[in-house]
Amino acid sequence: HCPPPRRRGGFVAKALVVLLFLFVAGAGGLFAAVEGGFLDRELARRAEGALNGALDGLFEARVGSAALRFSSRMALAIEARDVEVTETDSGKHVTHTQSIRLLIDPLALVTGRLKIGGVEAEGVDIDTALLQTEGGDIAALRVDATPKVLETVFTRLDAAVRFLDRSQAGDITLSDLKMQFPGRGKP
Repeated sequence: HCPPPRRRGGFVAKALVVLLFLFVAGAGGLFAAVEGGFLDRELARRAEGALNGALDGLFEARVGSAALRFSSRMALAIEARDVEVTETDSGKHVTHTQSIRLLIDPLALVTGRLKIGGVEAEGVDIDTALLQTEGGDIAALRVDATPKVLETVFTRLDAAVRFLDRSQAGDITLSDLKMQFPGRGKP
């Protein structure tokens, strides 16, 4: 007399329910960790290091705080807040940004790679003093000093383009952009 054969359908269904439960619990735990801010301090350190690496040594970034959050489109994003960029050689202030969100590409994340799918920056305040001539106001620029000033401007623009190329970000969105011109008062 043999015992009745075991049904595989019941075992497979139970295994799928357990796997689904583990997946939902893991996703819920990840969501709670992200929104709870458990990774923020380490992210601030790493975001500052990544920005400094991308700035190619010409500029230095200081990040006030960083957080791993979900964007408005429910994409995972690293948000760096209160980002201050200064020129490395002179220590002069270049820009201040209230927040920069680096949107993480979810398909690349599934394959184990970290790829930035887009950048959103808010409250960007650019100080144009570095584009100014040594002698003062750019309006008082002498004709014979023009080549030196143009070389400085294009060197800085080239550094900005290299930074954007290295980031390989798909979409770049800037909001609340302000430019300060020395001697002209508030932006």
